[in-house]
Amino acid sequence: MERFDDEDPGWRSAGHVRRSLLVPGTAAGAAQDVPDGLVVVRRLFVVFALGLVLMGVPVAILAASGGAPAGSSAAPGLALVLVGSLVQIVASRVIRLPLDGRDAQALASSYRNRFFVRLALAEVSPLLGFVASILSGRAWLYAVGVAIAAFGFAEIAPTARKLAADQDDLNNRGCGLSLVWALRRPSGT
Repeated sequence: MERFDDEDPGWRSAGHVRRSLLVPGTAAGAAQDVPDGLVVVRRLFVVFALGLVLMGVPVAILAASGGAPAGSSAAPGLALVLVGSLVQIVASRVIRLPLDGRDAQALASSYRNRFFVRLALAEVSPLLGFVASILSGRAWLYAVGVAIAAFGFAEIAPTARKLAADQDDLNNRGCGLSLVWALRRPSGT
């Protein structure tokens, strides 16, 4: 039986996801082969971040093959991306999902829920950029969406520094549980 403690395993264990994306069918299992919940969250973060890069490939191919339709303007697409990004930024500031320190399972669950809500918000601008670039034939609109998403991804990255900040918040609220320990232990134990 593997021992889980409150020591951060680091990002090294999340690294093999890059290789698994090159072989069809293996990326989905990348998060399932490790019982360590923190490693799983980090692997999923890497998968979604690399997904943004990989989505740029069809955008670039479609933009290069067809270009912009005659007489079309990039302005509506850019407006779509910028308005969507503004909504994304405001929503990420307004939607506060505090960590639930009642017990280890609630703490880990609330961290994962908050992570996925923030991840969904960070995906708004690149998805709008994808649509705008496909409709307008201008790949740079997707690049604008990805650039804006990079800030959201930097904000949600499950780094040791951010975990420590969350731990400080938990400690200040009187919770004696270790966030890293709660995330690393198998679910339901």
